Amino acid sequence: MGAVEVRRAYSRATDKSEGCKYVQDRLYHDRADVFPLWNRGAKAYICGSRDVGKAIEDVCIRLAQEWGKDEGKNTTEEEAQEWFEKNRNERFATDVFD
Repeated sequence: MGAVEVRRAYSRATDKSEGCKYVQDRLYHDRADVFPLWNRGAKAYICGSRDVGKAIEDVCIRLAQEWGKDEGKNTTEEEAQEWFEKNRNERFATDVFD
């Protein structure tokens, strides 16, 4: 995989984006690729409405719990939320608007 790879989510043509209607759907759909990239230092750049930002946060928390389970841990939602908050300003850049 290169430095940048575009993976699309089309709200009106999900057949062209592997069934992914929204960005958060794409993120979850591609979760098998996200975890290894994250472990190698990947950063996320998110631009969209405040609702998009919140939906991305929710998916990241869900993924953190799943990744914990994959590693034999029982990561609680609170622990996953703490992980997200810790990484929010270091590895997530957001430009959200109302």
